Amino acid sequence: MALIELLIVIAIIGILAAVVVLVVNPAQLVAQGRDSTRIQDLASINTALGEYLANGNTFLGSSNTVYVSVPDTSTTCSDLGLPALPTGWSYHCVSTSTLTETNGNGWIPISFSSITTGNPLPTIPIDPQNTTSTGEYYTYATNGSQYELTSYFESNNYQTQAAQSGNPDPTTYALGSNLDLTPFVHGLVGYWPLNEGSGTTAYDKSGWGNNGTVFNSPSWISGINGGGLYFTTSTQYVTSTQNGLSSGDVPITFTGWIKTPNSTIESIASASANSSMEVNRNGQLFLHECNGGDTPSNVNTSINIGNSAWHFVAISFSPTNNASIFALDGSSINLTANGPANSGGSYFTIGYDICDKNVNISYPYYLTDIRIYRTSLTPAQLLAMYNRIK
Repeated sequence: MALIELLIVIAIIGILAAVVVLVVNPAQLVAQGRDSTRIQDLASINTALGEYLANGNTFLGSSNTVYVSVPDTSTTCSDLGLPALPTGWSYHCVSTSTLTETNGNGWIPISFSSITTGNPLPTIPIDPQNTTSTGEYYTYATNGSQYELTSYFESNNYQTQAAQSGNPDPTTYALGSNLDLTPFVHGLVGYWPLNEGSGTTAYDKSGWGNNGTVFNSPSWISGINGGGLYFTTSTQYVTSTQNGLSSGDVPITFTGWIKTPNSTIESIASASANSSMEVNRNGQLFLHECNGGDTPSNVNTSINIGNSAWHFVAISFSPTNNASIFALDGSSINLTANGPANSGGSYFTIGYDICDKNVNISYPYYLTDIRIYRTSLTPAQLLAMYNRIK
């Protein structure tokens, strides 16, 4: 009997241990610890920069340069495989031997040691992972009089803090005196808030210069987060250049907010000549791939998109196994797409179905806060974007 009782106790302990592992995810806890360090590191650098400027110093580095915390033997970081930058911008790296120095030779080109009241930094912090393959590195940029520091969080719990930091890209955590300097550093290639209120131009805040032309006078309206556009006919739409997005089968994410009384089909945003995010066919959000068919998604069947309320919609596509994440408001599901999400082209569109040329579009509907990324955003990042505005 004692042996049986012992075995029962061992079994119970095993079950409890498994439950603890499931509830308290060790990997996420470690990631949260690193994200906490990132917040502290950027705060320390930001404070040191404030002291540096208050001490009468003015040099902040070269304009239109993204300084990177990862070391490289090339001063332009050419060996790191970093994503392309908008025209006129360049990267800057230093070697391992001087990476954390505070005398102006470190990865941030500021001589903190020259502060007459004392050097506030023993060394310049670097990201706990500090690798470009996952995007986990720090950046610094300046326009000569203002500056911005950025970091990329890896844990789910810290995504909300990134979204609320004030950067135009809600997936990136930022501190500094101008958080609009480098919205493109982690993959944002198009961001149209649609806040203009009038005119025929929808300005792109991604830094890539993909300003859109507004055709045939859709109405400018007040949206859920600023402005927006109200489309009533198939001839009303927005097109822009497609700077920053490579051709081929590449990662891509569409996000936006829509309000419509319809439950048929409305086109939200598209990239190049092959794919668009649309809503909704029989109450579904779907990825329309001109060369691969449709991938419909019942993300959350309890939500009626055609109820004349604002809804957050997003599709994140990865070329690995054509994996896609569909998000509607706070819900998301994973699916396999029916084909590649991008195969070339030269333009983005808003409110236009590039596959069907707006033949099957239902009107009216409202759009605002449209974003396109050249990366596959995670469910946690998409949820943080929704929570930022809802």
